[in-house]
Amino acid sequence: LMDGDILVLCSDGLHGLVSDHEIQSTVIGNIPKRAVDRLVSLANEAGGHDNITVIVARFGKANPKLTNKIVNKFSWMSVFWKFIRRFFRT
Repeated sequence: LMDGDILVLCSDGLHGLVSDHEIQSTVIGNIPKRAVDRLVSLANEAGGHDNITVIVARFGKANPKLTNKIVNKFSWMSVFWKFIRRFFRT
């Protein structure tokens, strides 16, 4: 895997109902948690006749713009993210 790669693991409850293009465009433009929520919603809107399991993992350095959106929403996480940034600084 390379820096910035995104890995999607899912059950047929997602890929059987949501197109590859929809999955790709959803995960590229969102943080993983938001992408998972949106993909599950898309599958449910398309019928959701099976269990829907989705994992989205982004590898490499965090995108500061996306990370800052998370930190602003969860103030308790700001201390955590500062620690992570300092600990993994290269």
